[in-house]
Amino acid sequence: MRNTIKVWLVLVLLPGAMGAVALPSAAAEPPPFKRVLLLLPFEASRPGSAVFLRGIQEGLKASYSGSVDISTENVGPIPPEPENFPAKIDDWIAYKYTRVKFDAIVAVTFPPARLGQDLRDRFWPGAGLLLVLIDEERWANPGLIPRSARVGLALDNKESVRSALIMLPNTQRVVVLGGASQRDRRTNTEIVKSIRELNAKLEIVDLTGLPMEEIKARISALPERTIIVIGSFLFLPSGQRMDVPQLVEEFNQVANAPLFADSDMSMGKGVVGGEIVSVQGAAEVAGEQLGQLLNGTDPESLPTREVKNSFIVDWRQLKRWGISESTLPKGATVLYRQSTAWEQYGRYIVGFVSVFVLLLFLVAFLLIERQRRQKEEDLNSAMLESLPGLAVLVNRQGVILRTNQVERQATAIADSEPDTARPGQMYSDYLSRLIGQEDGSAAVASIEPVIAGARASATAELPLSSVGRWIEVRALQLPKQQSGSLIVHLDITQRKQAELERTRSRTEIYHLNRVAAMGQLAASLAHELSQPLTAIMSNAEAAQRFAHLANPDLAEIREALDDIARDDKRASAVIQRMRAMLKKENVAIEPVDLNQIATSVVQMIRNEVALRGMTIDLGLSATPVMVKGDQVGLQQVVLNLASNGLDAMAIASGGGHLAIRTAVEPSAGKIWVIDDGPGVSAEVRDKLFQPFFTTKTTGLGMGLSICHSIVESLGGRVTLADANGKGAAFVVELPLA
Repeated sequence: MRNTIKVWLVLVLLPGAMGAVALPSAAAEPPPFKRVLLLLPFEASRPGSAVFLRGIQEGLKASYSGSVDISTENVGPIPPEPENFPAKIDDWIAYKYTRVKFDAIVAVTFPPARLGQDLRDRFWPGAGLLLVLIDEERWANPGLIPRSARVGLALDNKESVRSALIMLPNTQRVVVLGGASQRDRRTNTEIVKSIRELNAKLEIVDLTGLPMEEIKARISALPERTIIVIGSFLFLPSGQRMDVPQLVEEFNQVANAPLFADSDMSMGKGVVGGEIVSVQGAAEVAGEQLGQLLNGTDPESLPTREVKNSFIVDWRQLKRWGISESTLPKGATVLYRQSTAWEQYGRYIVGFVSVFVLLLFLVAFLLIERQRRQKEEDLNSAMLESLPGLAVLVNRQGVILRTNQVERQATAIADSEPDTARPGQMYSDYLSRLIGQEDGSAAVASIEPVIAGARASATAELPLSSVGRWIEVRALQLPKQQSGSLIVHLDITQRKQAELERTRSRTEIYHLNRVAAMGQLAASLAHELSQPLTAIMSNAEAAQRFAHLANPDLAEIREALDDIARDDKRASAVIQRMRAMLKKENVAIEPVDLNQIATSVVQMIRNEVALRGMTIDLGLSATPVMVKGDQVGLQQVVLNLASNGLDAMAIASGGGHLAIRTAVEPSAGKIWVIDDGPGVSAEVRDKLFQPFFTTKTTGLGMGLSICHSIVESLGGRVTLADANGKGAAFVVELPLA
């Protein structure tokens, strides 16, 4: 159909909110902010605007991740239409947006498309142009606007009528309903013409322009084998604006023949359906094309996107008008289908049958259950006797029901206990006597929730100070309700002794590693101490010279002494940092500021960096990064990573840059040590933190292994991150304090 005839149909697909709509970007570094001008053929308050807006937003999300501001303009007249419209409307739009630069213009239907071309060429030559056109508009204008992208809509009442005749092949009469505006009359004239082209034998009754009450009266008394096609219905003879979905609801209440329309906006209101346009789908396609333009794609390189119609019907209307589903084409979508009795109540029927069958087996099950319980009781007794150490069954009140100690009295723990656990005793009293009244109360507090049924399990390690042994108490709530808990005492003395020995060995290794690291920094420390000591000597000699003068300058002497005191503090700070690193203490987890750790390490290695001809950069978080850690241990980790980075850069080029940075995240604090050395090869990454693995000719391969152990003992992790193709970047991540 002609381009001027189909404008009213396209309005169903238009966004309906005047003003700007901001679309948030989801990318971490979003593309530039964009502005879009949307040209509508007339007022944007028609139904479908909200649906179309959601669709174009979804389409933009799929193709453009930046923020977009959409300005909507009505470029069509409000009836009665003025003469020579839209004269000078382009100048008015340009004046309105004098200070705005649009990145893209979207024009819907052919008349706004010409206006969009004029606005682009005159005022915004760099803007992309997207045309949303009906198929017949494109066919009628083969030399379409250059440098533009296109979306084609197959919006055709002829196809709607054709699909209606497929479902109702015996139709003899078609009634066309329409409004009273000039556009309504032009459009519906073309609709009548297209129906005659489709089937010349059909009787066509055109009710365009009649008052609402007369239309309702006419369609309530139609003869059989009649269908109703709702055409352009924008305004009543009184000038009142009308919306098609609202009209469909009103017509559906009185019509005695099936209703048809060409948009899914009327689905569910009373139309049967057929070959119709999906508003949501059309909007999403337009949004995707717009996103490509905003990304900088050449409009001429974008293929025309075709929005195909879908065959959609309302199941309720099929039943109302006696239309068989066998007349529907393959792949048709049926909406609002009502469930059958089996679909509605099938699960209840299945449930009833299942219960009935279950009852048939219930008697047999109960007969077998008694035998099974007896066997289970025998098995439980055998299992209880086979458990190592002391095993105790207690009820929810904490009373001992059964124990394997009474029968055998043979475990190492039993030999050392002052009392024996016996049925009928309170478990809390027994445990208090076993390990002491004070320690026993604390142990009972950790086990009590399991006994009471509030927790599934609990474990506690307790010392038997009187005999120099350790036991592990494991409490497990039994699965059956009201069945109580199983508590087992295990001798873990050997394991605790081995853990203590491992802890002592690890502390020794950490200390030796710190000593070795400080040895590597000896030259740097000597250089750092030589500066304040030289300054002290110079100021002392100056003070002596001033003191030997006939009239000594006391101000100069005082200033020299102040300099001596300040330089002495500098030297003392260097020595204190070295002593802190060499100090041998057990690891104590406490709140530590990663900013202070990074600062202290940079102070330690600054001179070493200078002596090697390298540079160092310290980037600290704006706020303290408080984590759970050990001050000396974390200094050792960062110092090892920094020393490795300096060695790597020395091997690579003899120069380089080292960066140490800190940051705080919602659940963790992080510190980075980044160098621009040769990096770490893929085959080395998997073995990087293994003991005795090294790529240095003089290394022992323990540095990174120790770093890994220290960080893991503090509940964190150290990893090798991506250094953007150059050097290595190690990240230490620790839980926040």
